[in-house]
Amino acid sequence: MRIPALHRLSIRARLTLTYTALILLTGAVMLAVVFAVLAIVPGYAFTAGPFPYGSTHDVYEITGRDDVLRLFVIVSVPALLVVGGIGGVVSWLVAGRLLRPLRDIITTADRLGAGTLDARVDVSGPPDEIRDVGATLNRMLDRLETAFVSRSRFAANASHELRTPLATMKTMLQVALRTPDGPDRTQTLERLLVTTDQMIRMTTALLDLARGDEPIDARPVSLRDEVAAALLAVDAERLARRIVVSVQLDDVVVLGNRPLLGQLVGNLIRNAVVHNVSGGSLRVVLDDRSSELRVENDGEVIQTVEAHELTEPFRRRHRTRTNGSGHGLGLPLVAMIATVHGAELTLTPRAAGGLTASTRFPERQPPDPEGSNRSSPRVLGDHPGVR
Repeated sequence: MRIPALHRLSIRARLTLTYTALILLTGAVMLAVVFAVLAIVPGYAFTAGPFPYGSTHDVYEITGRDDVLRLFVIVSVPALLVVGGIGGVVSWLVAGRLLRPLRDIITTADRLGAGTLDARVDVSGPPDEIRDVGATLNRMLDRLETAFVSRSRFAANASHELRTPLATMKTMLQVALRTPDGPDRTQTLERLLVTTDQMIRMTTALLDLARGDEPIDARPVSLRDEVAAALLAVDAERLARRIVVSVQLDDVVVLGNRPLLGQLVGNLIRNAVVHNVSGGSLRVVLDDRSSELRVENDGEVIQTVEAHELTEPFRRRHRTRTNGSGHGLGLPLVAMIATVHGAELTLTPRAAGGLTASTRFPERQPPDPEGSNRSSPRVLGDHPGVR
């Protein structure tokens, strides 16, 4: 049963009262045991004798067991009260010392409430539970700060990227209004249609990226089917740029959301085509032993630091691409989908130019013992340049 008066006290006061009560209780039990021993166990034989040194002053005369017990009570009870008082003072000081890190946590929380995320709890004290709480809070604050910074940067980049096509559309509309019957009206409308389509694709990618943190409906998905669909989707552009495709596809089945995994595979393969060189090569590998999807493409030489930055939203090595359709959201979306599925995305620059994008999934179907699901490099489609 909780006592309301005690519940309103501070933790320091409650700890002090608890420690003091324990000291008094322990002392009382110990005195009771000594009192019982004095009262029961020994036998007393008192003999009369002269006062020492012939003194005639009054003294406390002990003539029997009752006198011993009475003297014990007279001395021990005040001593117990003194010890209890000293213990209370020491308990108050010790409780304050132990709770000082909590005061640091409260101060940090107040600073966080003022709108700053750079405050951290001092965890330089002894290795105890309170320091563990502070360290856990610091790790949480690190994640929150990273998330807020990332969101703020993403919002700023999104606003900047959307502002450019909107400004372009406004300019084209102004030109079309000034010359409603001009010879360039059809061309202006076509350019406006292309810009609008670009904005729709960018907005769709932004929505997909924002929904990447939501829980997914995980079901078995064949990555081999998704790779085949993705290659078919880029077939026209691949043929126009004379890109040679080679595949080695095991029947890798993972647990995940089919539309999201389709976007992951599609974005990796489309990036490998868009950022390839004319007459270059594209290689797609599915390995059921490691549940890994690997996409390799030729292209420009990329530094390791640049490769790591490609998963940040709107991060592009060049503002202008061969087809001008990139919006810098493909690989960030791939990274987020991979994270949602518990997969690991690794981007590795190739020494001769280009990039290797490897996605390793944690879940996979056990391989067929007969090896019937294994496949050697095979031909997809009847188009020239595919092997």
